[in-house]
Amino acid sequence: MAMVLHSSEHELFLVAPGEAKLSLRTMVGDDAVRGFFRDLVTDCLDLDDWSARLDFLATYMAEQFHGGMLAKELEKMLAGTEGAMGCQVAIPVN
Repeated sequence: MAMVLHSSEHELFLVAPGEAKLSLRTMVGDDAVRGFFRDLVTDCLDLDDWSARLDFLATYMAEQFHGGMLAKELEKMLAGTEGAMGCQVAIPVN
């Protein structure tokens, strides 16, 4: 699954700039954001497929240090989701 979201160097905006966002801070402190991504992965990805992926495309964050850190934090969080042990998260540079 791939997503294209408006972003800054530190966060991806889920709704509009300044509203719901995905960042290192919300990965730790916002249950709604974590729940959204857990539900997205469990409801929309085939978790039995070893190549299941969640990609964030065309984002400014990819060129920043925070992009890789956020991808790893999402992978760690999703590893705790039943059946999602192989789900990879990527924020690729264009």
